[in-house]
Amino acid sequence: MYSPNRATDELVFATRRLVGAVEWLDEIASDHGHADDCCAEPLDAISSIKIDMPRLLSKFTHYSDGRPMISYAEIDDGYIRTFHMWPPDPADHPTEPVESAMYELPADTKPGDRGHAIVTWCPVTFTGSVRYISPPAPRNGLQVVR
Repeated sequence: MYSPNRATDELVFATRRLVGAVEWLDEIASDHGHADDCCAEPLDAISSIKIDMPRLLSKFTHYSDGRPMISYAEIDDGYIRTFHMWPPDPADHPTEPVESAMYELPADTKPGDRGHAIVTWCPVTFTGSVRYISPPAPRNGLQVVR
């Protein structure tokens, strides 16, 4: 669905950022031992945003000027799905490709570094292309310890 106007464009963008921050906060708090009820009430209140907001936000796919709000790309044969949110203001829309931060490829069945991936987002086609970076090769007799 297309957003009806620029104000809704801005609201949807800001809300998506808020939901992402809430998901990140929830993950960090859980990973750092805050799942022991010391922060349960505030975390539950914040996390409740995750219940309805993603479903409601998913209805908006394009800004009011017709540009897509989000582009998706798959990394590592679809094991990682990433996205890029385009800015709601057309004046802020990039004119050159935008590179993501590096994504560390998860370990396969064999231990060791599998390298990284970088997604380059094209502001004209709204697509992402993935570039894989090999892990550094051992040098000077260094061996992989298993």
